[in-house]
Amino acid sequence: MMHRPQSASGFLRRRILRTLIVLIALAGCTDRSPDPGAKPIRVLTFNVLGCRGFPLTTGGPVVFPEVSPALCAALADRLTLWQVDVALIQEAPPEPFMRDIARLAGMQVAFFSAQIQAGPDYPFGFPGAILARQPLSRIQERASAVRSGNDPRFQRHWGSATVTITGHELSTTCTHLCADWGGVNREATRLAELDAVLAVPGMDVIGADCNAKPESALWRRLRAAGWRDGWIESGSNGAGFTSDCRHPHQRIDYLWLAPQTPWRVRSAHVQTDLRLTVDGVDLWLSDHFPVLTELEYAPTP
Repeated sequence: MMHRPQSASGFLRRRILRTLIVLIALAGCTDRSPDPGAKPIRVLTFNVLGCRGFPLTTGGPVVFPEVSPALCAALADRLTLWQVDVALIQEAPPEPFMRDIARLAGMQVAFFSAQIQAGPDYPFGFPGAILARQPLSRIQERASAVRSGNDPRFQRHWGSATVTITGHELSTTCTHLCADWGGVNREATRLAELDAVLAVPGMDVIGADCNAKPESALWRRLRAAGWRDGWIESGSNGAGFTSDCRHPHQRIDYLWLAPQTPWRVRSAHVQTDLRLTVDGVDLWLSDHFPVLTELEYAPTP
């Protein structure tokens, strides 16, 4: 059989076609791991005890009966010093104080009201807030939408907001789950609160005072659902204890990452520099240490 010789143009077209196929295949296999030179996003979760201070050695539950403007200013200073991009705040002071804190720190704020008053020691209850240096959108007060009557869930706060960071969205949720007041085990209430939170689609992170330790039923339920404990994902050394400042012995404050979120943990640290002197009184800014987590955007192929 006679073979027709290839023309130069036909040979060139086939070479170009093969090259394009190889390039397309390589593009599909491109490593999408985070750029090690990219700046991470710094996310803080922090129970601030209403900016009323925690006694340095004994006593409590707070130093000042009312919100301390000096402690509000100190919180704003810490947010700046720690270069926080997003702060998920539990036990926030009332909204006017949170707006002052945001202004001093150069941040935007979404405030979430306490659902009940908690007695004389906590006259304004346990509200929360999300602060961000970048634009906030899709702000939702979620606790009031699910509570009715004497519902024991979300007596503190639960809210969410989306932060747009360098063209990427970070969907944040902030909450403070039920505590075992009066020596009563309220794990069932915490689990019911968690079920409501996890039913919301599209979340990236949850910043919370969970009032639950690692290996508790709540922690195991989150892990079974595919949520990632930011402290563990960071590979940080130490136990990561966040409570209380005088005698750290438990980790109950978390940043949780959703199973499908494109955000990954680069590092996590417990910030312990909370000792202050206010009006001649040595104290802690709060009874909790905050957790500062660095996140990077790393979508999977």
